[in-house]
Amino acid sequence: KAGVKVFNEALATLESHEHALPLWKYMLKYWQITNPSKAESLFKEGIAAAPAVSTPLKPLYLEWLTVNHGIVAARKVYSTLANMPPYCLEMHFKMAQLEDIQPQLSLKNIRKCHILTTQQFGQTNTDVWMAYVKFEQKHGEPKNVSEIYSRAIKVLKPHLVDIFVSEFSLSKAECFTTPMPTTKIEVEEPMET
Repeated sequence: KAGVKVFNEALATLESHEHALPLWKYMLKYWQITNPSKAESLFKEGIAAAPAVSTPLKPLYLEWLTVNHGIVAARKVYSTLANMPPYCLEMHFKMAQLEDIQPQLSLKNIRKCHILTTQQFGQTNTDVWMAYVKFEQKHGEPKNVSEIYSRAIKVLKPHLVDIFVSEFSLSKAECFTTPMPTTKIEVEEPMET
């Protein structure tokens, strides 16, 4: 109880929410070890706090939910948080990563992460488009790649289009080039007679 009191007092005295984030993380670690239900309550409280606190906590909360309650619980929370400003790029990437490590991949749910990421960050970030392309090439539907490419060209700010085209071309080249196996060929010297 004393720790909670100190935590609340410290939050009240901090002028900037940015300086409060380490306190939130410290208390979350404490509750995760001692009382997971209180950890969940504190995560929810932190997500409702100022963006300097809530944004970095979103991906941590999804990971904690997946570990403690399973991917279905994380999906449910993600569906809510994903559409709640301020948007969090790291949260989308974390959810896609959590989906990608499941024993049974849900392409629909991974694709949802990429769609939301490109909708929210696609004007100013080529990486979100490339992540989506690579997902479709690796797990999804390669036929979707040309559609994603076209959407990226339309959505990205003009100064980023050339960067994306270059990244895409490099990615495509990497897909079609496979490293040649290196085998050492030993040649026997002719025997002297």
